[in-house]
Amino acid sequence: MAKTAEERLLELQKKQAQLKQQEKELKQRISKENRKADAHRKIEIGGAVESVCRIHIEKEDLPKLLSFLKNQEQRGHYFAKAMGYKWREGRDENGNTVTEYYVPEEENNGGEKEKEDAGAGSQEPTKDWTNEGNFF
Repeated sequence: MAKTAEERLLELQKKQAQLKQQEKELKQRISKENRKADAHRKIEIGGAVESVCRIHIEKEDLPKLLSFLKNQEQRGHYFAKAMGYKWREGRDENGNTVTEYYVPEEENNGGEKEKEDAGAGSQEPTKDWTNEGNFF
């Protein structure tokens, strides 16, 4: 015997609820994996800092370390340069200076991509001239 429209609707609603539950579980798993990867990344960074400094950094030392790193970035974007980042500076809605760091999509030959992008009608700056030159 053929199912009525109401029976088919109930089956679809039940299936939809199951799919929503599966989606929720997958999102939770992805979130957990991302948190785990982020924690591991932070541990590796901390280990790298301690290995370079050759001192054990205590929790009380973190404000000094953060202050030092911020100071270095404000003076000349030293860390960003060493890591291969570029940056743009602008102002937020309150007039405060904001620095946006980004990784260039590709290293290109003499700025060919910037020249191509400049003609594409993009409103964002395509070339950051603030950090050109030899750094080391």
